Amino acid sequence: MREKARTSYSKIKLERYNYYTGKAEPEVYAEDPFPYKVREKDAIQRHLEADERLTNIDLKIRYYDSTLKFLEEIIKTVSNRTYQIKNAIEWQKFQAGF
Repeated sequence: MREKARTSYSKIKLERYNYYTGKAEPEVYAEDPFPYKVREKDAIQRHLEADERLTNIDLKIRYYDSTLKFLEEIIKTVSNRTYQIKNAIEWQKFQAGF
């Protein structure tokens, strides 16, 4: 799902770049007019950062990343439990004199 969101982010970023630079199809401007063309790289970057569609997809990607990190931490904790259990058993044996 994260990779799908990244792919859609790239596609929409290209569409929005074309939209802000004035290179999009005329039908796009008929639906959502944009009165001027942005020519400076900094201005294009600011428009892309503030674009609602890109922001929504970026939030999805961040959500998926945080979910994956959380799940990796859970798996790591579960795999470490075997060592903790083994050490507890060894400690009990030591206290019993084995």
